[in-house]
Amino acid sequence: MQASYEGKTSYPELYNFITSDNELLLPQLAKQLQKYYLIKWDDAQSFVQVSPIVMMAKLGKVLHLKTLLALPCEDKLAGEALAFGMRKGSLEICNLFLKRHDAHDLIENHAKKFIDFHSIIYSRHWEVFVRLLEWDCFKNEIAKRDPKAIYYADMNGQAHIVNLLLSHPDIFVEIDREGELSSQVDLFVLNKCESLKKLINTSENSRSRFNLSGVNEIKLCVHLLKHITRKNSDETNQYIDNLLFIPAIKELAHHNSNELLHIAQTAGNHTAEQFLLQISMVNTLFKWHSTYNAVHGFFTLPKPPLDESDRLEDNCTIS
Repeated sequence: MQASYEGKTSYPELYNFITSDNELLLPQLAKQLQKYYLIKWDDAQSFVQVSPIVMMAKLGKVLHLKTLLALPCEDKLAGEALAFGMRKGSLEICNLFLKRHDAHDLIENHAKKFIDFHSIIYSRHWEVFVRLLEWDCFKNEIAKRDPKAIYYADMNGQAHIVNLLLSHPDIFVEIDREGELSSQVDLFVLNKCESLKKLINTSENSRSRFNLSGVNEIKLCVHLLKHITRKNSDETNQYIDNLLFIPAIKELAHHNSNELLHIAQTAGNHTAEQFLLQISMVNTLFKWHSTYNAVHGFFTLPKPPLDESDRLEDNCTIS
């Protein structure tokens, strides 16, 4: 790609800026560029207009981009430039934006609409992709747009990325249901449960004080509990007590009309059933269902339709 600065006639200030590698001179040259909001750009024989900051991201000129970012810049343009850096797979360019104090607002309000996740993932820009996954808003976007990117990461031996993606509850549920990565999911569940067990048992997080606060983390742990209950193995059943001891999880144990208890009974998981029935709300609902079944001639716990007030998304307790 070539910018339309042939000779020194079209945009002499741009020509001087791009061709200079003098760090002391660049700030002065950058100020001269501020009068141009958009510059004509020869992009594969097609002229478009872009801002100087986006042009530097496209050209991969890190030092020049850093100089421009030191000057006042519209967030919309910064967001577009960040997206180009991601597309190019340049971690150095991405970090110029992601280390800013206003990085979250920049990503949430301006960068997301420009980002092509498909391009980043399938171009194997793994370093950039891992950096993105540090931000919940990016994980949420991937969960919505391309949750099956996890299969491509697995095919390319990116176990770390597989685990990062599985840590999003919506991605975990879909991949767990499909069953194609069952061994990876099982290993993720074991590692996550073991990590939680250690956290609960540390002196700083004694069992009497430990809790979860993030909505996604709480949702994920509920899904882990469902997975463990369905699997019904001695290896994973040992973690049921730990998960149910977490107050935020315990408060959700009866939701979706005692769904967890229904899963336990369907799977024949007596360990999970025993722990669940020790929770007052689960036990109360179970007795109500039992009475209803006796009156109406049912012998197994029914699974009523979901009640809107029982939905997990609306009832996560944040502590």
